Amino acid sequence: CPEPEEDRGVLALLRTAATVDDDELDRELRLAPHLVKSELQLGAPIRVLPAGRLSTHYLDRLDDLGVPLWHLMVGPNPLELVIARVKEELTPDAIFLDCRTGLSGLSASALFHSADIVACFVPVSKQSLDGLEIFFKP
Repeated sequence: CPEPEEDRGVLALLRTAATVDDDELDRELRLAPHLVKSELQLGAPIRVLPAGRLSTHYLDRLDDLGVPLWHLMVGPNPLELVIARVKEELTPDAIFLDCRTGLSGLSASALFHSADIVACFVPVSKQSLDGLEIFFKP
């Protein structure tokens, strides 16, 4: 997939979902400008929502999301709003979320609050095994 333009991708969608008033959400939370169609030919189209273009601007905007507080929100959090929009507009058979390495606020939200099924791929190292012990605790 090509690199996304600045202010395009999941981060921009999450920021919109987090900052727009509920009455404007339907109009403002639009997937089309952020979607990229994969060039893979597997029978059905594969559509990708890239995280965004990695830059200092991207990292600053990621910090501004306030992800560690999402679990305290009343109603759906921004990630849940974006996933609901994907389900509504694209009616996919499956949605795959690729989260950054480690347990960050966003990956924890995806793992523990949004996912129906989790497939976790980790390298074998002492650090990752220590992290898995925390990950698998009930």
